[in-house]
Amino acid sequence: MSINNFRRIVFAGSLSLCAVGISLYFPAQTRAQGQQIVWSNQEKPILEDIRTLRKLSEGNRAKTTKQLALKIRQLSAGLNKVRLATMLAGLSTEGDAGKDTLQEVATTLAEALR
Repeated sequence: MSINNFRRIVFAGSLSLCAVGISLYFPAQTRAQGQQIVWSNQEKPILEDIRTLRKLSEGNRAKTTKQLALKIRQLSAGLNKVRLATMLAGLSTEGDAGKDTLQEVATTLAEALR
């Protein structure tokens, strides 16, 4: 195993762990408040695209994942932005999205959490 492959695996694992931790926290918070998530008209298409990522071929999936990361960055700050970034981060580690795509996803998640 080359050092670059090792780094990619470690990076993907770290990203997954972060996404899992966040996703475990926010749904519990929402359930505790007894509220249903309300998605804006800007967020709904992104959510639908995230939900269909697994149906895409690996090449299209990487391209779409990167585009979604950039779209999420354009959203205004808020809990739904964090939710979308977290969902995307979790899915981005499935398969080989490539270093550039993973970096865009990680940057999006980091920005959403600020």
